[in-house]
Amino acid sequence: MSNLKITELPQSTLPLDGNEILAVVQDGETRQTTLTEVNKPRGLSHTLQDGDTINLASGVFNGYDMYKFSWFGAGGNQNATVTLPDVSDSGRMIRFITDSSFTSNTHARLTSKVNQTIDGGTEYVLNIAYEGVMIWSDGTEWFVIQAKAH
Repeated sequence: MSNLKITELPQSTLPLDGNEILAVVQDGETRQTTLTEVNKPRGLSHTLQDGDTINLASGVFNGYDMYKFSWFGAGGNQNATVTLPDVSDSGRMIRFITDSSFTSNTHARLTSKVNQTIDGGTEYVLNIAYEGVMIWSDGTEWFVIQAKAH
């Protein structure tokens, strides 16, 4: 049943297993991928420093499922603010991890948008080396569904 036009497909089709080849048009060029590849979490590594403010809903930070943070700079209490995307994307999960450059004096403050919460609060702080957290949105608020710290 390969190479059929969409209008020639039978009314009931078999479920996808993830290994089927999909055609994708990118920059006017047709490429191929699989459903498994399309559904893979996308990650971004980023170095934070004191005073940084980033918005995960805009620019190069938009649309990732996993963020690995490193810290640049030393001395004293240091803070960076990371604003979560809008909570209305129901069912979305995002993971955050820190590397060995984090200490108790370096803080990546995950903050929610106005009138949105993370486990009932306005922020979740990452400030330990190799710390991690996974959050999930129900469309109304963010929930911490997994957290680890060393």
